[in-house]
Amino acid sequence: MKRAILILCLLCCASPAFSTVFPADSIPENRTESQPRAEDRTSTRTEREFRDFEQEFRSFSLDMLNLNDRVIESIFSHPKTLPAYSSFPGDAEQRSGFRYNRVDGLFLGLGSQERYAVDDDLYTHLGAGYAFGSRQFQAFGGLDYQLFGGKDGGIFIGLEGHRISDTHDAWKIGAVENTVHALLAREDYRIYFFRTGWSARLEQQLNAANIRFGAEFRQDLYEPMQKNVNWSVFGGEKTFRDNPQFERGWVNSLVVSLNMDNTQQKNVRHVSSDEFLFSPSDGDSWEYSNRRVGVRASLQAEIGRRDYGFERYLVEAALYQPISKSFTFNTRVRAGSVVGLAPAPKYFALGGVGSLAGFSWNELSGNRMILWNSELIFSNFLASRLFGLSVILFADVAVVQNASVEAAFTEQLLPSTINDVKFSWGIAFGSRNGAFRIGAAWRTDRAEGANIVIRLSPMW
Repeated sequence: MKRAILILCLLCCASPAFSTVFPADSIPENRTESQPRAEDRTSTRTEREFRDFEQEFRSFSLDMLNLNDRVIESIFSHPKTLPAYSSFPGDAEQRSGFRYNRVDGLFLGLGSQERYAVDDDLYTHLGAGYAFGSRQFQAFGGLDYQLFGGKDGGIFIGLEGHRISDTHDAWKIGAVENTVHALLAREDYRIYFFRTGWSARLEQQLNAANIRFGAEFRQDLYEPMQKNVNWSVFGGEKTFRDNPQFERGWVNSLVVSLNMDNTQQKNVRHVSSDEFLFSPSDGDSWEYSNRRVGVRASLQAEIGRRDYGFERYLVEAALYQPISKSFTFNTRVRAGSVVGLAPAPKYFALGGVGSLAGFSWNELSGNRMILWNSELIFSNFLASRLFGLSVILFADVAVVQNASVEAAFTEQLLPSTINDVKFSWGIAFGSRNGAFRIGAAWRTDRAEGANIVIRLSPMW
């Protein structure tokens, strides 16, 4: 009990006291110096500078994401942890301790969504902070108890309370990358809302198969948020977009989800063919630089009532597939349907970063959505000629429509004519694993200039 009180006190005081308690020179760096490989000895100066920039940004991003967890780990001495609970990947805010956007302004806080063990069967997650733009204190916290199971999985029950700014656009762009765009270029690619309430859930984990099932009851007050800041380092006369408004209201909802993730982030050498869907054609001595490999899939159904009445369905599947030592193919399909009347952020908007790269930001919106993203990364055989950069070809296909509120969730999901299908394509140069890239994208339905694409993290 004393430990819990101490943690809550630390969280409440973290924002104003952060710079005092953790001066810059006392925070350990999460950075390692990479050793040059044999092929790097002949690299050009441009290639080395590019790699240095990529490494510095990756270290900066990891520091921002992991600083809170390192502080929490120093409080909890029990070695067991559980990953953060998410009913659907990228459908909720990543509650990092530092962020900047057009509604919160600068947000500083302390906490972690990762669940830390209090004893053998009890886990907790919590955090708090202050948004200086909206002048709001935000906090979340919860407990999870393991009813059955062991290291290979089990059944958990959980309870959480929260008062947070949130978004359904985390799947398009992560919190750190969006913060960089907002701070430097006055570009914010998300729609925000404020959510106050609580949830109770039942979760089953099958770790051997990397499968997680969840059933969750939520009671939340959804409130619109307005733009509160317009500052950035660069941007000239440009202003942040207004945040879309909607009617404030309560939602009681039941959310059922199923997630499977067999992907790994790894450097691959001497890969055997049984790790991939396609057999290698040019020997088994392959190498991939910190590349995601595997398959993942997710399903979610939400039924909401009270001030709103709706059903919301989401499905997503992704494949990360090395084809040979020089080619990698990645693809993702995401589809959704909303039936009835829902809070505005629960509908779908595509266009721009993370969805249809050749279109304007959120140009297409509706209650039915299908999105297909694909990319082909050409790496090793071009690297020596392109200063160590990969060439990335990518294409996006989407259908976004508006069906009547009474229509079944499958109605008007598929296109009626070819004009309902929107295409964009592009080319980029980036790091060897495609995480960092600079390029251009074009739409195909009409003649229009290219959209510049700058990504600082993997596309999906």
